[in-house]
Amino acid sequence: MPITPNHSTMTGPKNATTRVSGNVEGGRLAFEVSDEGPGFSGPIEPLFERFSRGVTGDNRPPGTGLGLTIARDFFRAQGGHVHAGNRQDRPGAWVRLIAPLAPADETSQ
Repeated sequence: MPITPNHSTMTGPKNATTRVSGNVEGGRLAFEVSDEGPGFSGPIEPLFERFSRGVTGDNRPPGTGLGLTIARDFFRAQGGHVHAGNRQDRPGAWVRLIAPLAPADETSQ
């Protein structure tokens, strides 16, 4: 999954906290990656398009612009979703990934 490894190169200050959390909600696995970096600098939905690039914390051009596209397409293929936004409680961004869990009888085979 490109979100977490790529994330460490995109956040602002070197001592900024990155948090990964997860839980099960109604038959779906949901996990979220959030940080205390500068957040998304503009509209978020265009960042899910192929080759769309934001700005890193030090204003360098980041990556290839495929990470969020690949994550979204992968999760959609599994019947899931990917959402992103800026934190409301402090500077930073979050990405939330949601995927359906396999029924118990399918996982025991």
